[in-house]
Amino acid sequence: MHIRTTGDRIQDVPLAKIGDRDSSSRRFEEALLDVASTGVHSVKDLPSELPNGLSVGTLGGAQRSTRCPRCTPWIEFGDAAREAVIGTSSLRRRAQLLHWRPDLAIVPMRGNVDTRLRKLETDGLDGIVVAAAGLMRMGWEGRISESFRRRSVLRPWGQGALGVEMRSDDEAAHTLFQPLTCTATQAA
Repeated sequence: MHIRTTGDRIQDVPLAKIGDRDSSSRRFEEALLDVASTGVHSVKDLPSELPNGLSVGTLGGAQRSTRCPRCTPWIEFGDAAREAVIGTSSLRRRAQLLHWRPDLAIVPMRGNVDTRLRKLETDGLDGIVVAAAGLMRMGWEGRISESFRRRSVLRPWGQGALGVEMRSDDEAAHTLFQPLTCTATQAA
C-alpha cells in the first residue's frame, strides 16, 4: 500500500504553510488502524503523541545526523560568498543559519534528497542544507562537503533514526521488527 501525504501532494509550498506537522502522520495512522500492519517513519517526523492503539515498536537505523551543506563548487560553508543562496526545508535550520550567517539568502526547498540535490544543480543555489543521515542511507556520503558542529546547527529530536509504528496489540509485527531495534538509538 502506498500512501501519499499532504506533503507529498503539495510540493510547491513550504511545509510550515501547509498545516500542522502531524498531518502527514495522520494518513499513516488511519491506514494502520484500518488495513496496514506497520509504517516506517523518520523518527523526527513522528507526532509527539500517538493515537490510542498505536505504538512505536522499533527504533533503529540511526545514522550520523549533523546537518550538511553541499556548496558548489565544494567550498566550506563558513567561506561561502556573502549573500550566498542556500536551500533548506526547515524553519529551524533557517533560523539557526541566519543567526550564524545573517547575510545568507535562505530559500525554501521541498522534495526528497535526490530532488534537493538536483535543485542544487538546476536552481542557481550556492548550497543546500540537508541531514547527513539521508545522504548516507542512499550511499551518497561523497556529496557531503561539510558537517555542522552541533553547537552551530542543532538537530531535532530523533534525527537520523527510523521508527516502525504499528498497532499496539499486533504481537506478530512487534516480534518481526524487534531484531531491528537498536538499544543505543532507543536510549538516545
